Amino acid sequence: MMNYKFRNAYAIAIVAVLLGGCASTPADKTAKPEAADASAAAGVAVSGDPKAPLERRATDRWKLLIAKDAARAYTYLTPGYRAGTSASEYAVWMGKRQVSWLSAAYSDRTCTSEDACKVDLMVQVETSISTIPGKHQTSSLVTEDWLRIDGVWYFLPQDKR
Repeated sequence: MMNYKFRNAYAIAIVAVLLGGCASTPADKTAKPEAADASAAAGVAVSGDPKAPLERRATDRWKLLIAKDAARAYTYLTPGYRAGTSASEYAVWMGKRQVSWLSAAYSDRTCTSEDACKVDLMVQVETSISTIPGKHQTSSLVTEDWLRIDGVWYFLPQDKR
């Protein structure tokens, strides 16, 4: 039997691996999306200004991910990415996540130009691990790529297919 400290470290390591895939792209285009809670998603307040500052765009996108609002979160993806991944494929990906996103807070950004930045966010998640009873929460720093196209900041997912 695992001792308590090792079991907690193991759980955190598993959650960290799962969290690493949180900002990745849809992997399975054949699965059916789970039913989304539209009423909860509709109540999420995000900026109506597509040219809002990067920090706002990044945190607004995460509010939509947390609310499981795939349709609105999809609009934050780069136009090029959306050209290769449909809104329904993106909804499937969101429905299959093995973690529940609880919160995300902007931390910092590093820009290589005025139109390309890496944004760091502290993301808190909850998950269930089959080998350890109960739900487990952890936080991790997530770094995302953002591009400004025609004055609008878009998230550029890392393609994991």
